[in-house]
This record gives sequence, structure tokens and C-alpha cells, in this order.
Amino acid sequence: MASWYSVAIAALMYLFYQWVGQDPFHELNAVKPMMPSMLVFIGVLDLIGNKVELPPPILYTACWLYIFIYELIISIFVLYLSMSVFWQPLETVIMLMMRIILCGYRLQSEETYNRYEEYWIGSITLPLSLIILVMLSRSLFYIRTHLMKYLNR
Repeated sequence: MASWYSVAIAALMYLFYQWVGQDPFHELNAVKPMMPSMLVFIGVLDLIGNKVELPPPILYTACWLYIFIYELIISIFVLYLSMSVFWQPLETVIMLMMRIILCGYRLQSEETYNRYEEYWIGSITLPLSLIILVMLSRSLFYIRTHLMKYLNR
């Protein structure tokens, strides 16, 4: 289990990277709701904090500084991989598909779509992010074990 200090520093470093870095899809991502991204971000932080294990040779022989640096590097890597490589492209594809389906097939006018774009995108990304959060959180393991314990009676 990674220390929460290294996970928190990795989260702050990632948020600073997102704030400073230039996004090539900045105009496209300007209208997306932030709640789904934050839910996935919290789920990934929970996953890192509970599932990152150090190899026993490093855990028992290295000093606390090396362990902290190792956990920090692994936390940054997993956070970047999950958010920038998995979630943000998925969110961009959902945004483009919503525009293509609703405006391209003339199911809705462009003006109405632009007015309610955040709601349309949030109607797909929010349930998806909640599913990802539940799958990544460790409470699912406890819910499953308690449920199976009571169902087997």
C-alpha cells in the first residue's frame, strides 16, 4: 500500500501539469463537465493508495526516502496513464460522438445543442465515471464479501 503522502504529492503534481500544460483540444474540452473527471481522478487515487505494492527487497532494505521516491514515481505514472491516456481520450470520443449523433443526424439543431451541450455530455460521462469509481474503489470488495456472506446463509 502506497503512502498517502506520495499519492497526494503525485495528485498535486498532476493537477499542476494539467493547469500549466497546453491541451490540443482546448476548445473542445472547454464545455465538458468537470465532475466526471474528478470522480475518475478520485477513483484512481484510491486505486493507487490501496493497490500499489512495493517489492519486498525494496521495502525491507531501502531507506524511507528511496521508498517515498519509488512510490511517487509509480503514483505519477499510474495517474498519468489512467487519466491522460485512458479517461481524457474516452471523454473526447464521447463528446464527438454526441455531436455527430445529435447534430449530424439532425436530431437536434446546432443552437439547441450548443445551449445544452454540458448536459448532453454529462448524461453519458457522469454514469460512466460513477461506474469506474465504484469499480476502482476498494469498498466494492467489502460489499461483495458481505453480500456473499449474507447470501450463503
